[in-house]
Amino acid sequence: EQAPDFLFACAGGGSNLAGISFPFIRENLEGRSETKIVACEPKAAPSLTEGEYRYDFGDSSSLS
Repeated sequence: EQAPDFLFACAGGGSNLAGISFPFIRENLEGRSETKIVACEPKAAPSLTEGEYRYDFGDSSSLS
């Protein structure tokens, strides 16, 4: 089975990117593949490349 050359995933809340990329990160670290992993974000609400960084609570109660 051949690994993909590139992997693109949304980096919004993290689960999309983490869920699909972690197996490929392991394969890359162990030298079995060279998949390039690209974190993507929506242009309408960029949280990685623009704006002020603020912690976003994932639950509605805002408790840590």
